[in-house]
Amino acid sequence: MQPDILEQHSGAFVTVTTFGLAISGQRKVTRQTINKAVTPALRMTFQLNSGLIQIKESLSTSKCVIAGRKWKNHQRIRFPMFTTSRSAIVLLLFGAAVLLAGGPPPALKDPFVDNFIGDLSVAREMANGRTIECTVRGEWVLKHQFVQLHYGAGEKEPQYEALVFIGFDEAAKKHVCHWVDVFGGRYSGLGRGKLDPNLLGIEFRFDSKEDSLTNRFRFDSERKSWTLLIRQEDNGQWKTFAEGKWTRK
Repeated sequence: MQPDILEQHSGAFVTVTTFGLAISGQRKVTRQTINKAVTPALRMTFQLNSGLIQIKESLSTSKCVIAGRKWKNHQRIRFPMFTTSRSAIVLLLFGAAVLLAGGPPPALKDPFVDNFIGDLSVAREMANGRTIECTVRGEWVLKHQFVQLHYGAGEKEPQYEALVFIGFDEAAKKHVCHWVDVFGGRYSGLGRGKLDPNLLGIEFRFDSKEDSLTNRFRFDSERKSWTLLIRQEDNGQWKTFAEGKWTRK
């Protein structure tokens, strides 16, 4: 090697420092020296990259195998639940379809109950001698299935207020009466009764754990008015609780 060319080897790296202008032979020696030093480094880098690629491929393959196993296990666990949920949904849809297909029954046609329709003035005489006056408004509600009697309708400060629903139970062949008033759920009740042979009166009986009570409505076809007799059972004896007269306004 010529004195004006200095080679420095450091591991896989080569530093070549040239002093002055090298002749062709010197350039050839320099290229050979560089190639000898660089080629092992390139070979090492290629092997390292190949190893990394193989490692990545191995890891990817392992992940795919593990993911596939987890998916199969997930499917085994999920499938029965999916089947149960699907069956429940089908049953719900079928039930809804049946209800929608059936729908509510036809409008109730009841000439006797029709006589409650309109605004009426009510005077109730209590057993203690006190008289309570109020207004009752009767109208068909709930797709013409019940007549609603609103005690205190249109009054600013009614002394008594209640909502009474009178309908007909087709299966039992009886009229029903739901009575809800300002005294709360404890004194609300459901009564049942049958029309009398003349189709002009009906008595609803309300039974509770404490006692029983009856409401007897009677219609006067000539005057187009009503009377109401309320009786209450007390120690096995029936006593009058109140009597009322209903007249149209």
